Amino acid sequence: MTIVVSESGARCLENRRLFVASRLLIARSRRLLNPAFEISGSADGEAHPPTNERSGYRPPYELGMLIRAKIESGSLFLLPNSKCWAGPATGKKTCAACDATIIGGVECEVGGSDSSVFVHLICHSLWCKESQAQLGQPGPSA
Repeated sequence: MTIVVSESGARCLENRRLFVASRLLIARSRRLLNPAFEISGSADGEAHPPTNERSGYRPPYELGMLIRAKIESGSLFLLPNSKCWAGPATGKKTCAACDATIIGGVECEVGGSDSSVFVHLICHSLWCKESQAQLGQPGPSA
């Protein structure tokens, strides 16, 4: 009788170990099979940020200077607010701020007094900042 009791105790311990191991495997497979777990992290940039002739990538400070110069020359109008229409980029529009084709990511359509213009998402953000600075408005608080 003691042999049966000791064997059943050992089998219970083995079953508990297998149970815990199977739970871990199930949790891992759920993580692998669930597509929501593939999205992680974030970035301020776009899939295809604006580029320049020299190095390809155009950093935000360079875009800001370009947008400021275009506002001062009258090529870009001052934005009264940050409202725009946004959607997936078609690859057919040219950014009014940096003159690069909007490929991938998001393109923003900004309504002007005469017509609409299209800009990259980052260009729109910088355009809003420059407009607020020139209009003397405080920026959005974080």
